[in-house]
Amino acid sequence: MRQDVDALLERLAKAVKETKSGYKTTEFWLTLVAIIVSVATMFVSPESLWGKIIAAAGSVLAALGYGYHRTKLKKDATKAASKAVANAAFPVGSE
Repeated sequence: MRQDVDALLERLAKAVKETKSGYKTTEFWLTLVAIIVSVATMFVSPESLWGKIIAAAGSVLAALGYGYHRTKLKKDATKAASKAVANAAFPVGSE
């Protein structure tokens, strides 16, 4: 029984670790490009209020979107791993 629990815990840890680091993902690089473009917009016309507003809004929205999606991805991966471990530990129909 102890070996089964250890094996299940190893599977859970492996599943959670399989999620890529943030900087290795496409969404990270797309977010970085969006922020750079937003900030560059401000330098095109530094006196323009609209340029500053667009730069700030673009940067904030890109960062918030990235943060939301990474959090959701990690949460989904953890939930899936937990479910897989639970199903392996307590198979349906075994009583």
